[in-house]
Amino acid sequence: MKKTIPLALFLLSFSGLSQAATVDYLQSRNGVAYQVNQEKPFSGTYVQKYENGQKAIDVTFKEGKENGVATEWYASGEKRGEAHYLDGKTNGLMTKWYENGQKSFETTYKNDMKNGVTTEWYRNGQKSEEATFKKGKENGVSTEWYVNGQKREVANFTNGKNSDGVMTGWYENGKKALEVTFKDGQEVSRQYWTVDAA
Repeated sequence: MKKTIPLALFLLSFSGLSQAATVDYLQSRNGVAYQVNQEKPFSGTYVQKYENGQKAIDVTFKEGKENGVATEWYASGEKRGEAHYLDGKTNGLMTKWYENGQKSFETTYKNDMKNGVTTEWYRNGQKSEEATFKKGKENGVSTEWYVNGQKREVANFTNGKNSDGVMTGWYENGKKALEVTFKDGQEVSRQYWTVDAA
């Protein structure tokens, strides 16, 4: 699976935005949010807007830590992302969308670690990847697809490492491209097929 950056890591990082609404600006001191020239950690709602006035970010803080729902929007007004936080850590569902409204990513977090099924989609709505995580590590079947819906790769994982068995890959036309055999998390053999020979 491709690594996906949690919503918290790109909040407050937009360019071309105007700080406005509940607070003008927040500072981070050792991972805790404060208003400028304030010694008490910030509690309340932080809102950023695009220059066109459209809301870009809405985050609720409690004692300097994100708590509750954090939401992002595109300048067009379409929702871009939504995540749930508890005491500054990602907990619960995280969802992202393309600007056309199509869902692009969805997973569940527990204490900042992926925990459950993670799914990604192409802009056309076709699923691109799906895997299951436990405490931040892949466990179970991981599947990737081409944009045309054809399977690209299927692998099995245990605690973030390839499980004993075979990982299989296919060409976009559906013909087999490779097989990789794993034992104790290590690759032991690999076989390729050309498009014509598959």
